[in-house]
Amino acid sequence: MSSSSSDALFRLGSALAASGALHLGAGMALEALPWDADGVPEHRSIREAPPLRVDFRVAQAAAPAPGQSRESKPAAQPTERYYLARELDVRPAPREPIEPVYPNDAYLKDIPGRVVVRLFISESGKVEKALILHAEPPGYFEGAVQQAFRAARFTPAMKHGRPVKAQVVLEVRYDAPLRTAQ
Repeated sequence: MSSSSSDALFRLGSALAASGALHLGAGMALEALPWDADGVPEHRSIREAPPLRVDFRVAQAAAPAPGQSRESKPAAQPTERYYLARELDVRPAPREPIEPVYPNDAYLKDIPGRVVVRLFISESGKVEKALILHAEPPGYFEGAVQQAFRAARFTPAMKHGRPVKAQVVLEVRYDAPLRTAQ
């Protein structure tokens, strides 16, 4: 065998070994991900995920931004009258448990989080709008919270014995999944 053909065989063997090691590592990494039977990534089941704490808080007027007066309304708020929790005789309450999913990106990176959301609820208890007020860290949990609360149904808020539109501010806390499992 010539020197050039043995060099070529050595390079080919090295490339095949490196490729095999990379494929093995990628396969092991994919096995560690949560997948369902169809091979699609899934969110952790409720049994495996830590319980989420959803705290109802009375909506409070935020301090005005620099250059804004306290009387000005935020542009994103609907123009119709939505009563604040402190103005109601009966506050809206979820008809069923609301369980936002733990997003895969945050789960795999073991990231805890917190989202504050303002819900605009109709007289019938339907969530008309879910406005994210604050998220820590940004970019991970907002979509899951909006999706869960837009699908939620509440008992109607009541004022003077009649159902009315209401707004409530909720805080959703995500505990780091791997830290709570230990």
